[in-house]
Amino acid sequence: MNVDTHASGTAQSRPDPTPEHPFVVHGFTSAVADLLGPDWSAESRRWGTVGILTGPYTNHFTFKVDWEEDLCAEYVRLPDWPTDPVLPNGFHAYHLETKERDGVFLEGAAPGDNPHYLAEQYAAAVRALTGYRRVLADEFGREVVATDAATRALAARGITAHAVVDGDDSWLVVGRNEDTGAHALLHLYRGAQDTYDVHQVPDLDCDNWYAATVGTDGLKLLLAEQPAEGLETCVEAIAEWLDAGQPARNAPAEIADLCGRFTDGYTPEGIRDAFARIHEAGGPFLVCVWDYADDAGFGGSSQFYAETGNGELFEVEPDVHLWLSGQMELPAPMCNWVRGPAGPADFPVTDDFHNYARAEHTG
Repeated sequence: MNVDTHASGTAQSRPDPTPEHPFVVHGFTSAVADLLGPDWSAESRRWGTVGILTGPYTNHFTFKVDWEEDLCAEYVRLPDWPTDPVLPNGFHAYHLETKERDGVFLEGAAPGDNPHYLAEQYAAAVRALTGYRRVLADEFGREVVATDAATRALAARGITAHAVVDGDDSWLVVGRNEDTGAHALLHLYRGAQDTYDVHQVPDLDCDNWYAATVGTDGLKLLLAEQPAEGLETCVEAIAEWLDAGQPARNAPAEIADLCGRFTDGYTPEGIRDAFARIHEAGGPFLVCVWDYADDAGFGGSSQFYAETGNGELFEVEPDVHLWLSGQMELPAPMCNWVRGPAGPADFPVTDDFHNYARAEHTG
C-alpha cells in the first residue's frame, strides 16, 4: 500500500485478474450501493477502474485497486461519523497525510473471490465508518417499532398476539392454545447476539425475524427465519400453522428435507452434512461410529449415537435412522432423540466432525 502512515497490517501482492474472474471496480461499487439501499448510488470514473460511492452525506467513497493489488475504499471523514468504528474482520485502515484522506482495505481479498461476499464486506465497512443504518419506517418515513409492525401484520390475518418480556429479552406469543399451551412465537435477533427484542426499531441490514412453534411439551422448533424486511414470510408461516390446527411438529422446518436422505445408504460426507444441519437446527450432536477406517476412508457396519460436550456417547432413538432412511415421515420429538448412556467416545480414528471408527486398518 503506497500510503504515508499505516494503521495496522501489511498487505500482500496478489495476481492480476484473469479472464475467468474478471473484476470491474465500477460494477463492484454498484453492488455495494445496492446492498446499502436506495440512499446510495455509484458512478464510474477512469473507464470503470474507479468507482465513486455516494450516499446521504456530503462526502463520498472512492473505490480503486492500488498498485499492491489491494481493493481500497478511500474517503474524507465527516465530523459526525463514528470516531472509533469497529470494522469487519480482516479490514485494515490507513491514512494519507498528503491527501488528507483515510481509507480501508480487506486484507486477502482477491479478484477471484465471491463478488457478493466482497460487496457485503465492503458495505458493512461503509456502515461502520459512517454509522449509516436503514431502519423500518412507514410510508411517511417515521420509524416503526418491531412490535407494532408484527402485530399489525398478524392482525391483518385475524391473528392476535401479546408481548412477553423476560429481562433483556422480549418476544410475541401468537395463537396460544389455553388447553394445551401450544403457541407460536415471533421475535427479532441480530447475528450471534444472545438477546432478542421486539421493542426496538428493526435495523434492515442487521436484524432478522425468527418465527417458531412451541409444542405441548415445550419443544421450540423453527418455522421461518427472514431478514428484517421479510416479516410477511414469517407471518405467513405462523398463519399456515394456525390454520392447520396447530399440528405437532417433531422436526424443524429447515431439516424436513432430510427425511429419506439415507434411503440409498450414506457416506461419511453425507453423515457430516446431515448431522451438522441437525445440530445447527437445535438437535443433539450426532455421530456415526464405523467398524473401521483405512486409506479409502470409513467403512463396515455403523451405528448412530449422540455425543455430549465432554465426549460421552448416548444411544439414539431408532426413529432417527428410520426417518433419515425414509421409513418414517415424522420421527419422535427431537427432545426425545437421546436415550441411555453408551460409554465414552474413545476411538482411534475420527474426522473431528461426525464420524468415528472402532479400528484402523493399515497396509
